[in-house]
Amino acid sequence: MFFATVISMRRVDLLWFTLISEVLVNLSAGWLGIALATMLASDKSIVVKFGLLTGNLGLAIVSLMAAFKLRKRGKNDD
Repeated sequence: MFFATVISMRRVDLLWFTLISEVLVNLSAGWLGIALATMLASDKSIVVKFGLLTGNLGLAIVSLMAAFKLRKRGKNDD
């Protein structure tokens, strides 16, 4: 019984890692869209636009890195 529980917990962990990884990939795409939209729609100075672009691109990269780590961890659990 214990081994069946451990195997099913690994499947659940793999499912959660995959699910969260997919959500983070979509979040990263959203950050990239926001980065372009705020830069094009903003009538602020170039410094403010650059700050918005840099911050949004940074968050997109962090989301992609987290998604990659989770996907890699999920595949290593097999």
